Amino acid sequence: MSTFTVEEDPQPVGNITGKINHVNLTSLPGATVSLYYQDGAPYGMTASSGADGTFRFNNISVDSYYVNI
Repeated sequence: MSTFTVEEDPQPVGNITGKINHVNLTSLPGATVSLYYQDGAPYGMTASSGADGTFRFNNISVDSYYVNI
């Protein structure tokens, strides 16, 4: 028999995902995406879009944000 301990994170977290497309709706790979708080302060995380134009930020505190590409 095993014993496990689960610790609840006091701050809810989530993920932010998106997809970047050119005007003609083709994907935009390799774009740098930066995350900012709603007040404009940098969150301190960047991501690069994948071959299909998608990007993801993991374990982000639940709040309002915007991204700059």
